[in-house]
Amino acid sequence: MLLLCSLALGLMFGLLLGGRITALGDLHLRGWPLLLAALLVQVLLFSFPFSQSPAVLAWGGIVYSGTLLTTLLVLFWNRSLPGMKLLLLGSLLNTLVIVANGGQMPVDQAKLAQALGAPPAGQERGYYLNTSPMTGETRLPWLGDTLLVPEPLPMRNVFSVGDLLIAAGAAWIVAASMRKSPFPKTQLSPTPDSSPPEGRLPEKSCLPRGV
Repeated sequence: MLLLCSLALGLMFGLLLGGRITALGDLHLRGWPLLLAALLVQVLLFSFPFSQSPAVLAWGGIVYSGTLLTTLLVLFWNRSLPGMKLLLLGSLLNTLVIVANGGQMPVDQAKLAQALGAPPAGQERGYYLNTSPMTGETRLPWLGDTLLVPEPLPMRNVFSVGDLLIAAGAAWIVAASMRKSPFPKTQLSPTPDSSPPEGRLPEKSCLPRGV
C-alpha cells in the first residue's frame, strides 16, 4: 500500500512539474527479466497451495532471501537512474533485516495490533509468511516493521525504514522519468560543404585585390 501511494505521488509531482505520463514508456530498466523472475518466485512462495507445501515451509526463507538479493543486483545495475540509489538503500536495509532473521521481516506486534486490531497469522497455521513477530531474540529490530501509518490515513499498517526509503525512491524515479523528453536531443547539422564540385573552378571572389 505504501508503495502504491508513493507511485501515485510520483505521478502527481511529475505532472505538476510539467512531465508527461507517456515519457514513462522510455524508462529502460537493465536486467528487468531477472527482476520479473524474482517477483514471480515471490508470488508463488506466498500463494496457495505452494505456501503450504513442506518444501516451502522448510526452505521458503532461503528462497525468499535469494529473490531479495537478485532484486538488489538489478537495482544496483540501474543505480544511475534518478532516485534509484535511494530505492536501493531501502531495499538493502530490508534485505539485511530479513536475511538476519531467517527470511522473515520482524514485525512489532503491539503497533500492528494498534493498526489492524489483530496480529498476523504465522507458520503455526501451516503456511509460509514473509513476516514474523518481533521478540527479544530478533536481530536488527530497528530495521523491522516498527513504524505506524498515521491514523488519519486509510488502510493503516506498519512499515520499516527501508519501506519508507523505497517509497521515496520510487516516487522520485517516476517523477524524474516523466520529465525526460521523449525525443532525442537534436544536434546542429554541419554546414553544407561550400567547396566547389570536382572539376569546377571556384567562383571569383568579390574582395578587392590584395586582401
